[in-house]
Amino acid sequence: MGADKKVKLNETPFFFSCDTYRLYGVLHLPDQGDPDHGFVFCHPFAEEKLWAHKVYVSFARELVANGYAVMRFDHYGHGDSEGEFRDATISIYKQDIDAAIKELRSRVPSIEKISLFGFRLGATVAATVSEGRDEIASLIMWEPVVNGEAYVQELLRSHLATQLSVFGKVTISRQELIDQINNGEDVNVDGYEITKSLYDEIKLIDLKGEKKYKGNVLILQISSGLSANPNNKFQDLCESYEKCKSEIVVEKPFWREIKEFCRKATNLSNQSILFLKAK
Repeated sequence: MGADKKVKLNETPFFFSCDTYRLYGVLHLPDQGDPDHGFVFCHPFAEEKLWAHKVYVSFARELVANGYAVMRFDHYGHGDSEGEFRDATISIYKQDIDAAIKELRSRVPSIEKISLFGFRLGATVAATVSEGRDEIASLIMWEPVVNGEAYVQELLRSHLATQLSVFGKVTISRQELIDQINNGEDVNVDGYEITKSLYDEIKLIDLKGEKKYKGNVLILQISSGLSANPNNKFQDLCESYEKCKSEIVVEKPFWREIKEFCRKATNLSNQSILFLKAK
């Protein structure tokens, strides 16, 4: 949806201020016209950001081809933004998104509506930022992290898998890793230092419960086949919103290291744009 349109894209990299540091952003605009609807993109966490990057950029260009403005940015301590990854927290990520929303409005005065798109943990943080904010027109979440405790266990499993790959055996158990974090030691997961403060904040994430956000919400569950059943956690999350649609979409797990490098997630993009066009 938009992939076949020959639209010349205007993409501008820049730095913008957030609190005492600078964040790196890229503004995507249609070459013609003044867009009245803009998206702020909220990227996934750590290694998932790396693997998903090409799909992430491709979706930004799909939206621009359909007349939207898009602002991508790197969170504090990620990518080309200032700061150290180990010093980042969920609270800082939320602050970054607020700054990105303000920056997008400042750079594109024609914008009347702002929406948020997030993938994995980025979707989770976008959901928390949206709570009670009428100025957020819509919220699109791809495979959001619903429970932080389950997510940190997933991160630690990745550490165990790395040990098996490198050493041929598990040298430090999951419980030992948790003990290290609780004792104030950083744990390296796929090259990213996880601190106790970040670990504790992620663990507290729980998107259950009635939401204050009243805008339109789309939750896309990613599956390897159409025969998959709806995941209860996504169904429950959708039901907690006043206006929400949840769908299962077939895509490869491009946010992980897989054999095939994915440049696009066509089904995710198409479902997202159909959702927007229906509103």
